[in-house]
Amino acid sequence: MHNILIISSKEDNVEELASELKGRNYQVLIVCEDEKITKVVEKEKPVVLLLDIRSGKEETLRACQALKKEIGIERIPTIALTTAERMDGLDFSLGIDDFIVEPYTSSEIAARIRLMLWRTSKIDSKDVIKIGDLVINLVRCEVSIKGKIINLTLKEYELLKLLATNKGRVFTRDFLLDRVWDYDYYGGARTVDVHIRRLRAKIEQEAGQFIKTVRGMGYVLDE
Repeated sequence: MHNILIISSKEDNVEELASELKGRNYQVLIVCEDEKITKVVEKEKPVVLLLDIRSGKEETLRACQALKKEIGIERIPTIALTTAERMDGLDFSLGIDDFIVEPYTSSEIAARIRLMLWRTSKIDSKDVIKIGDLVINLVRCEVSIKGKIINLTLKEYELLKLLATNKGRVFTRDFLLDRVWDYDYYGGARTVDVHIRRLRAKIEQEAGQFIKTVRGMGYVLDE
């Protein structure tokens, strides 16, 4: 049974919807307090978020702020419940994947949920690299550890991707510099060392020591 999390300013606004979705064999959770969202997501692991932004401006901002807090958690498909009057205010940069305009039926919402689940399942395994608890999503250009997104710079991500897609291969600093920074960069091989050090600091405490230094040569990613 899939867990669905509804974020709303008032439980009364979504109780009927929650009841109807439960009748369709979904486990439905409702959260109205921002500070509880992280705990609920980490414990229940919902597969889809329903973000109720039908109310006034204050409630919309509160809901969006709550959603922002969850950006650190691995990306969860999000459907916004809105009104025609609020369409112009939809901010897709907050991670909204789809929206439904009131009035709507539980059948329509259930269909959108199935669509989100289908889209998620269509991510090809070749587009995801898993190394222990470390996951690199090559489609979304995202790196996560135990479900939490790790914020990497572009160069840090490109370095990690290159090493991870060539596990066991030793790369010299000059090769990494040419491949990631291209031939026009004049920063020197020490630039690679600095970025490797920063990358290690971001991932090794939680994921383990995968990036190894090969003395006199360069770096290798090895499980």
